[in-house]
Amino acid sequence: LKDRTLVIITADHGESLGENLNPKGYADWGHGHDLSPELVQVPLIVAGPGIPAGRVNDRLAELVDLGPSILQHVGVAEDPAWGWDGDPLWGPGAVVGTTAISDRGNKGASTTLVRDRNLGVEWNEKAQRAGYLSYPGGLRSTRLGAAQPAHSGLKATLDAYLQAKGPAGAATP
Repeated sequence: LKDRTLVIITADHGESLGENLNPKGYADWGHGHDLSPELVQVPLIVAGPGIPAGRVNDRLAELVDLGPSILQHVGVAEDPAWGWDGDPLWGPGAVVGTTAISDRGNKGASTTLVRDRNLGVEWNEKAQRAGYLSYPGGLRSTRLGAAQPAHSGLKATLDAYLQAKGPAGAATP
């Protein structure tokens, strides 16, 4: 069985355990309130035939890439009619994860985050405002007062993504 089984452990989001204070000064618990690192940086563990044992890869991955990765690994062709956006994470044609996009849409306050290992640009639809983040050490986010030159590529990716989403996701000012 172990020679034929692909095991994947991941989650669609993490959980806040009171690490951050919200604008009202209260600790946030659970998920759905923001796109902080503890919510968007979740582990992805893959084991099975053809997967190197003990290898750690710290590149960014997105759940949208998991379906194409599994299909390719088991030798099933993806049907273009499915309209999947993802790319394989391992094997031939694997993508190198340098940026990731996260969406949060609840309670009438949609937020989209585009990030790399060090920086992020977050669009708050309700406030119609972009926020600029840095990730010192990769674990915690620090809000910056203004964009740094290095944010420009992430901002362009965010604008293109929001434009593709349609009218509610128009490009950021």
